[in-house]
Amino acid sequence: MQYRKGAFYVNNYLADEGFLKISSEFYNGNSFVMRHFFYDNLNALVMALKSGILNRITISQTTAQYIAAHDEDIGLLHEYDLDKERTPFIEQLLHYQGFGYSFLLRDDSRNLCSEFNAAIADIKADGTLNRLIKEQIKDAVNNKEIQPIETAKIDNAETIRVAVTGSLPPMDYTAPDGTPAGFNTAVLSEIGRRIGKNIEIIIVDSVGRAAALSSGKADVVFWASSPVIAYEEHSNVEAGMTEEQSAVIDELDKGFRAEGYAKADIPEGTIITSPYYTDYLVSLYLKSTK
Repeated sequence: MQYRKGAFYVNNYLADEGFLKISSEFYNGNSFVMRHFFYDNLNALVMALKSGILNRITISQTTAQYIAAHDEDIGLLHEYDLDKERTPFIEQLLHYQGFGYSFLLRDDSRNLCSEFNAAIADIKADGTLNRLIKEQIKDAVNNKEIQPIETAKIDNAETIRVAVTGSLPPMDYTAPDGTPAGFNTAVLSEIGRRIGKNIEIIIVDSVGRAAALSSGKADVVFWASSPVIAYEEHSNVEAGMTEEQSAVIDELDKGFRAEGYAKADIPEGTIITSPYYTDYLVSLYLKSTK
């Protein structure tokens, strides 16, 4: 409950400050009783929206922007403005609403996890990550085709099997011919090259990712982690804030850093890498039905 109250406060503040845009078209003249339904994959979720079974669907902002850009009947109900200049207080509020794309490994793969973390830090530091964000995310959202990714083959090197679902464009995507594509695969290709290991892509259902990992079918799976896990510690999170803003952050931390919430996204017996991309949950609606 404390987390929900915190999230409500954060979104209201971000909306008031212009960092969260909300479509008036959907809400104008409409009232709804909220009931939640869960679907196993994105295609089924979008079909339920377009057939009128659902009034709105909640997915990651990057994927929502991609869908809305490629389907004129679907609109963004919410959208975080990430281009505006942020104060330290706004930066921290956005952090609470974000989640990190990471890689999940078995607990006995700590050495491999460390190698992945070092490579992730490297591609952030040398500008490679920003280039991939432009090529694989922003270009795809702007109606360009998602490009297939070829992973380098290294003679006599160890092979790491990575499970993808192909159902979260432009992040996790498989081309119609079965070729892995999208941002996550591009990041993975860079990691493989930097750690000197071959990457073998295997395709699994979204709900089967954890099982593929625990059974040994995959060594690594793509994963999304809560704001708590995604948070990258720094020396003084409240630097540049007023006393009132610091007090708000201290209070919000009690809900957002609750132990149960912090561990909810990490299955037992697994470990997770540092996040390489932060995203946010937003909603889509069908314009014709509002």
